[in-house]
Amino acid sequence: TTRKLTLTATGARIADHCRAMLDAAVRAREQLARVRDVPEGELRVVAIGDSFTFGVGVQLEACWTEVLERGLRERGGDKVVVPAHVKPGDLAAFLAVAQRMPNVDGVIATVPHKFELAALCTDGTARARSIGAVNVARRGPQGGWFGDMCVGDAYVAGVRQHGLDPPGR
Repeated sequence: TTRKLTLTATGARIADHCRAMLDAAVRAREQLARVRDVPEGELRVVAIGDSFTFGVGVQLEACWTEVLERGLRERGGDKVVVPAHVKPGDLAAFLAVAQRMPNVDGVIATVPHKFELAALCTDGTARARSIGAVNVARRGPQGGWFGDMCVGDAYVAGVRQHGLDPPGR
């Protein structure tokens, strides 16, 4: 045929989105293969989120889970941080499974899971209890999850690292 086909603007956006999803799936498969094929890591953390956990459209080395894992390894020892795409409403079921997995030492939560994770923790720090939100949880000594909210401290430390000193913080 002599007819020329062109992609509409909507079609182009959908194609771009599909490419980004495929890239994220490839990165997740590579991370899974690395963790499965080399079962190392004295600290095994699952990063749970609903979208940004996978770093869609970002090179693997720049995904925050990769950056975190490198930072933890630089501080010593073997660490493994694995992203997990957990949809809202599925967190309780996910944690129930993770609780039965002896190779999961802790979880890091992004939005939208911080408030629900706090409710699912059996114990936590005073600051986590005071705001009712948790962004990190580790196995508790008697089972269950022990949660904390450390985003604020990390933010203030980052601001100070750039020469600013927030008063009263």
